Amino acid sequence: MVVKYFLKKSKPYKWLIILSLLWSIIIAWVSIISPIYQTKLVDIVSMTWIERPELVTMLLKLLLIILILDLTNIWAWRLVWFPMIKYENDVTKDIYEECFQYLHRHSYRFFSNNLSWSLIRKISKLAWSYETVVDTFIFQILNMIIFIPMTIIIVMNENVKIWLLFLAFVIIYTTLQIIFFNIMKKY
Repeated sequence: MVVKYFLKKSKPYKWLIILSLLWSIIIAWVSIISPIYQTKLVDIVSMTWIERPELVTMLLKLLLIILILDLTNIWAWRLVWFPMIKYENDVTKDIYEECFQYLHRHSYRFFSNNLSWSLIRKISKLAWSYETVVDTFIFQILNMIIFIPMTIIIVMNENVKIWLLFLAFVIIYTTLQIIFFNIMKKY
């Protein structure tokens, strides 16, 4: 019910949310790709049979690629935060305004018979929980949704045995998490 309410309040800001999600996907992709180039850098340095001029040009190309990837990562983080700050603050403000407008429609007797401060505290918790939900989704759940399949694909291309072990681990871990969640949900 709360998630539906948050989705309804987020709808006017869908383009800002899509922009944040897009930059978050780019961050995850660059974070996965960058270590691959760093390992290639170590592999090239450890090659002794390459002549020095060739080695220098190969290293410079790889260092340039790593620099571009790291700069992309830095800029993408900045570009995630700009739309996020805008729509999180606006949605929080909209939640506050709607809740307080609803409260103001009640009579004086309602406020004298009820603990009005507890209502205001609940409104504040609802408004600030939106930011927590959005941050958790973008920075944890979305990253996990992107990282796990990309990591599995990269490991699959490198070594099939390790890929099978990693895939088995992911399946077992996910299954246990779902089971424990269902057990704890009762309480």
